[in-house]
Amino acid sequence: MVTARMPQDRKTKAGGDGRFTFTHKGKSYTFPNPVSAVTSPGFLRANRRRDELDLSFTIIEILADNDPDILAAIDSMPLAEFNRLSRRLSKTISEGMEAAPEMGESEAS
Repeated sequence: MVTARMPQDRKTKAGGDGRFTFTHKGKSYTFPNPVSAVTSPGFLRANRRRDELDLSFTIIEILADNDPDILAAIDSMPLAEFNRLSRRLSKTISEGMEAAPEMGESEAS
């Protein structure tokens, strides 16, 4: 039996290579830079004083590597769609930070 796809089946996510993918108007977009590009201690320290809105767009621009097609897709989103994208991206970033090895642990352990 085939099950109908539900909206939650199309959730935005990071692929196996850590790059975030989203769909807008039926087209799939993948950020060229992995989510780890915005979770390093250096990035966090350098951007710690930005307000939330500025930081959000800085993260998007870094992950998108300023790709004009990706940024145009995001810029053309209705606010509700952009808010969903932002929440999913934030969740993906948080999950990536939680999965990172603790200080003193190696990635091989």
